[in-house]
Amino acid sequence: MSLGLKPTLWRTCRVLANEMRLDMLRYVISQQRTNVGDVARHFSISGSMASQYLRQLNSRGLIRREKVNAFVFYTPEANRSICSAGYLLAALETSLADHENDNDRLIRILTGFTHPHRLTIMKSIGTGSKTWSDLISSCKMTIPSARRHLNKLIDRGIVEAKGGNGIKTIYRLAKTKDPLLSVLHYINLAPDYHD
Repeated sequence: MSLGLKPTLWRTCRVLANEMRLDMLRYVISQQRTNVGDVARHFSISGSMASQYLRQLNSRGLIRREKVNAFVFYTPEANRSICSAGYLLAALETSLADHENDNDRLIRILTGFTHPHRLTIMKSIGTGSKTWSDLISSCKMTIPSARRHLNKLIDRGIVEAKGGNGIKTIYRLAKTKDPLLSVLHYINLAPDYHD
């Protein structure tokens, strides 16, 4: 991976919000070192598909690619040039172990972060609870777009709506102990993070 590559959070979450790629990452973590052939055999998929998915995980800084002679090996090691990769990999290791047969729950969290508008809404709310008019003003997006993305965040339990309906409703980030959701919030709200 290029040292200058800076993967965006929403694109990283799009890569991760896929059952096969989550299972593949879980497998790489469990094996500690594996290659394309082993992954392809384990999942009964083609070598080209295994290679493509492994490269996608590598491009997000979550696994390391190492070429040894004619073989390419992958290990669960975060790319140090991507400041958030180590935090994200640690949270994924915990989440994938704790929810071995529950990718749906992880994908539900990840899809909350797969659009830049949703990241903008969460950043705005992360600086303090907001009313609907505060959100529209701070996020600078159309009302239908803001409503659609906010509803997705509420539906996933990422944002809470308190205090009734309409303009008096207060929106805030839901409190969570989930390691993946906590780290995704941390990365999104980090002052040096650019999406």
